[in-house]
Amino acid sequence: MQAKSQPEASEPVVIQNSTAEPPTSMPKRNDKYFLNDDPMAVFQVEDQLFKVHQHHLAKASEHFREMFAKPGEAAPIPLPGVGVAEFESLLDYFYESHESRFANFSIQGSLDLLSISHKYQVHGAVRSSKVDLDFSSIRSNSTLTPLQKHSVGDLYGFDDWVSSALKMFLEREEPLSVEEAIALGFDRLADFVETREEQLEDKIRDVEHGGSQIRVSPLRGCRGFRGGFRGGFVARGHRGRGRGAEIPF
Repeated sequence: MQAKSQPEASEPVVIQNSTAEPPTSMPKRNDKYFLNDDPMAVFQVEDQLFKVHQHHLAKASEHFREMFAKPGEAAPIPLPGVGVAEFESLLDYFYESHESRFANFSIQGSLDLLSISHKYQVHGAVRSSKVDLDFSSIRSNSTLTPLQKHSVGDLYGFDDWVSSALKMFLEREEPLSVEEAIALGFDRLADFVETREEQLEDKIRDVEHGGSQIRVSPLRGCRGFRGGFRGGFVARGHRGRGRGAEIPF
């Protein structure tokens, strides 16, 4: 059986694409990637003007679609209650690559993105900023304190953050500060004090069974507060939500 001859080094090798067919008629527009000219929008945020494409904002948010649907408005679109840093963080989310945003990560930048994306219901940006903050200890040397995590979770309805913050309060040795107790609100403070009291009673029993005794105040969990607080522990339907408290920094 005769072996097949190999092409010489100087002989060009042709790679054929078996799936491509020569056009037999006029080409048609691709349904997905034949883009029309993207109209621009001008926004006024504080004392600055931004000129950006409408496409990303309209695709991501019903609020922005409604803004762009209003006819005959040539003046800049004002965004009251939005800071320059917040709007820049939203534009960075759309225009910068994931690698660039990862490299430039900061807690404040993620909080800015969370604030404006929650305000205008840009759900993808809300999820992205929450994930970034969840992994902030890996990406940087800083992370949210229990008080910050509780306040942010309470403000935006992140039940897992509220529960996580309360768990961190319970597991640490130092008592609640007055600021932390005020942020928790009466109901959660009552839950916290009761749960901390139960933990201390368990510790006392463990020590007594070991042949020693300790004296511990059951209200040690809340410095600066006194009284008979009772209740069950952990986020009960966000009873503290909506108080309008600012995030403590």
